[in-house]
Amino acid sequence: MTQSPAPDGTVRAFIESERERFVTDLVAWLRIPSISAQPEHVADVHRSAEWFADHLRSLGVPTVEVW
Repeated sequence: MTQSPAPDGTVRAFIESERERFVTDLVAWLRIPSISAQPEHVADVHRSAEWFADHLRSLGVPTVEVW
């Protein structure tokens, strides 16, 4: 098995410089109580999917669909 090359310093620097934003965004998403097996969270599951779709759009992903 061949390993992928490690990210160069530019990528690492970007990740480190944006770390706080990445963590903040992830925490915001994870706070949505979207346990799909619990019927009381049906609306939250949809809200979680919409949050993630909106986030992808804000990052410039051209086509995003929630099914």
